[in-house]
Amino acid sequence: MEYFKYFPQTFYSKDKFVTTDFATNIVARFKYLGDILETADAFYPVVVRDGERPDTIADKYYGDSKYAWVILSFNQYIDPLFEWPLSQEEFDAYMKREYGSVAAAKSNIKYYYKLLNGKNYIVDSAQAYDSTVTSYDYESDLNEQRRNINILDRTLIPKLEAQMQDLFTDG
Repeated sequence: MEYFKYFPQTFYSKDKFVTTDFATNIVARFKYLGDILETADAFYPVVVRDGERPDTIADKYYGDSKYAWVILSFNQYIDPLFEWPLSQEEFDAYMKREYGSVAAAKSNIKYYYKLLNGKNYIVDSAQAYDSTVTSYDYESDLNEQRRNINILDRTLIPKLEAQMQDLFTDG
């Protein structure tokens, strides 16, 4: 099944409404219907390895890369180019683009922390602080958090496709 196969159609015009045509409304979204998500074993956690992509994970877990949309939508990725975890090579290139070099990112202090009652609080550099977080560490932590995704159990894929078809066909 193609991801956009059952999406609603919408009118569009290229020439100030003289000629109109139909186009697939690719901004339509759907929520996973309750009975899929209420199943305790509907999904399981997976850690994305360095260099893995949604299509390779879909092929690995579902036997077909066309189910990359399930991986992305189930984890609520709207923009996979910026939300999917970067490989180390991509991450280093990002550090160079954003901070000039990896070394610059590692030396740039993003936050100063003060430990109070067992919790870290961000403070101004003029205040007494206990530790710092560099831009590299901050960005690296964000990237690592993105590696933790949920995989919908493969036995639920036909049910999901049927619900999506019903939703977009009826709705």
